[in-house]
Amino acid sequence: MKKIITITITILLSVLFVSGCNRGNVVSGKVLFPDGTPLEHGEVMLQSTNYSAGGQINANGTFRIYGGDTKKAIPNGEYQVTVIAAPIGEAKADAKGQPIPLPPIIHNKFSDPTQSGLTCTVNGKTELNITVEKP
Repeated sequence: MKKIITITITILLSVLFVSGCNRGNVVSGKVLFPDGTPLEHGEVMLQSTNYSAGGQINANGTFRIYGGDTKKAIPNGEYQVTVIAAPIGEAKADAKGQPIPLPPIIHNKFSDPTQSGLTCTVNGKTELNITVEKP
């Protein structure tokens, strides 16, 4: 009897450990300019009619999008992709003291899912490398 309980507990702990480690589908990749320079900050977003998720872009251009636990995993399917990158720095003021907006880092079309031209098919671990253009 003691052996059956030990085996049962071992199986239950194994199942819990494996399910706890499953983060569901993952999308990762790199965001680069045409010359190979990485986009050093921003966010990559996946969007479908029923789901959206995003991940931060690191200084080397890499990103990783996790869906979370198995209840919130990124579902398999087709997604529109957007890239958002706001300029960083201190805005200067014009002669009247009004702030002058910083110039955009990437073309505005990449922040609009209907204009970006970027798509992704998610099925398990998915690699997505993106090339963005400057304005």
